[in-house]
Amino acid sequence: MEAHRFADNRHVSQDMSTVPKIASVGATISGGVLFLSALFGVYLSLAATEQPLWGSLSFEFTLVITGLLVVLLGLGRFAPGFGMAAGVLGMTAIGAIVLGYVDAKSNLAQTWVGPHLKQVVGVRVLLAFTLLACGGFATLQSERHNYRRFFLGLMFLAPVAALGLAAKIGRLGFLTSKAEGNAELLRVGGLFMIGVILIVLLSASGHLLITAFLPPRGQANPDRA
Repeated sequence: MEAHRFADNRHVSQDMSTVPKIASVGATISGGVLFLSALFGVYLSLAATEQPLWGSLSFEFTLVITGLLVVLLGLGRFAPGFGMAAGVLGMTAIGAIVLGYVDAKSNLAQTWVGPHLKQVVGVRVLLAFTLLACGGFATLQSERHNYRRFFLGLMFLAPVAALGLAAKIGRLGFLTSKAEGNAELLRVGGLFMIGVILIVLLSASGHLLITAFLPPRGQANPDRA
């Protein structure tokens, strides 16, 4: 029994040793700051207005739990699944931050914290993305050849992002504005071809970026070994 427990502890410590120090430290700091800011958010939800802000309170409480779990993650509690846990907790934090802001900006706008809401949300989102980056870095480091897939996926995604940015700032008027005669046929044909190319690029990019973060086949389920 003791030998089996020792083997399990040794297995966990070996898994933790594969997590880069910078990733675990980054996760611990991000989680700690999120946890503290969420505790203050709970106080504001209860005391900043005459009536408790139940919507904000629920999202702040979610952030309290998320921040605590992130700290435990950084300290090695969930080491075997560090990358996956960081990704899930990071996205959970982003969801709670954004939804909490939607509720708080209307209810806390007239309080002393109102003018600072955007800055607080910005810092929180930065912390959540730091956590996601730590998880991604740890996963890529566990299998170095995945870097090639990751950067190739970004290369396929870059033209899509550039085209989206051009459309946002109004640089694609020749494609979005109707024309006459043969020019209209060329415009529609061009839009069709661009659409097909974008779908192919997005599909390839999504596949490469997702598979870059998958564990090696031989390590997908270490308990079977």
